[in-house]
Amino acid sequence: MTLNTNWLNAIHRKGSQLRLLLTITFNDGTSYKAVDGACTGVRYPSDIHEVDQLSAKLDPLTREMQIGGLSLTLRAERWKDIIVSKRVAMQQATLLIGEASLAEADYESYFSGVVEKAQPSSDFRFVRLELLDIFQALQLVEMVGTWPDAARPYAPHPVQVLSDINSFVGVPSTLINAASLDPSQGQFSR
Repeated sequence: MTLNTNWLNAIHRKGSQLRLLLTITFNDGTSYKAVDGACTGVRYPSDIHEVDQLSAKLDPLTREMQIGGLSLTLRAERWKDIIVSKRVAMQQATLLIGEASLAEADYESYFSGVVEKAQPSSDFRFVRLELLDIFQALQLVEMVGTWPDAARPYAPHPVQVLSDINSFVGVPSTLINAASLDPSQGQFSR
């Protein structure tokens, strides 16, 4: 991975302030953004209160392993209305890392995945989002079936099966390059 020059210069500058930029993108194309502190390079609400990494965690009740996720606590003033009005689960979530003076284009990718769940705090001042990387989200869904099936008696191309699995699981369309799952493309044609 090569980091951009503006990012490197800003991070190495004396007094630099690291910032996180969260984007939640919904299937209808709308997106909401927030940062974790004051910025001069981007103008989004400073709604991120806390970020915890869930690199490997065993749930004491269910004994399920959670790998590759993040937990974010957001200030609820703006986010509670978003959570109430939209279906947040399985929507695309990205977290970028940068410096307070950088433009959004100069931030670097830190995390990309989906929102597993959203939960308000007991005093309703905060909303906690649990984010899973896309591979963890796919791992949590049991997929059973046969291809071909009764509705499609022909043998589908393997990339069509992958496309069906993504649709079944609810992977956000913004995370899928549809052309890469098109069996009529030259690289996949029989």
